[in-house]
Amino acid sequence: MDTIDSITNDKLIQYGHAILGQNEYNEISKAYVEWKNIVQIYVVKNGFSKEIQNEVKVKGHFIANEFSEAESIKNIKTATEGILRILENLDMKVSDDLSEETAKLIIERILSHVNIYLKSMYYDRPHKKSTFSEEILHQIKIENEYDVQHVLYSLLRTVFPEIRKEVNG
Repeated sequence: MDTIDSITNDKLIQYGHAILGQNEYNEISKAYVEWKNIVQIYVVKNGFSKEIQNEVKVKGHFIANEFSEAESIKNIKTATEGILRILENLDMKVSDDLSEETAKLIIERILSHVNIYLKSMYYDRPHKKSTFSEEILHQIKIENEYDVQHVLYSLLRTVFPEIRKEVNG
């Protein structure tokens, strides 16, 4: 693996995928521990939020099953996938660069104009070369608050990729 100074997010993702391809316990265990430590150093060194640093620790935790190497490998792969999801979203971090005031302004603007989005996306006639037909677009109906939440989540995620959907409880 590269030195911490030369490591990039893309290389970390590449190494993580290589770990997912391993199936021998000692090999995968050693590679995973080394990779996870470098990821933790990377997120600290590159100034990512404490939330992301903690998320890497939590998602990266795995329990070795002393009775089953196969289960231990499965746990390592699950932890690797968790960290990979975080790394794959790091490139999309935009809102960390925005002040709270600017972020609120963007949210207010999106919320106050969501009706324009809905009209232009679902009710305006698509370009004649578009593969979207009016009939298909008109089939999409906003019928309850969950539909609205889905639309708003999708719109807000383009600016704030780290937002999460409401957890169904």
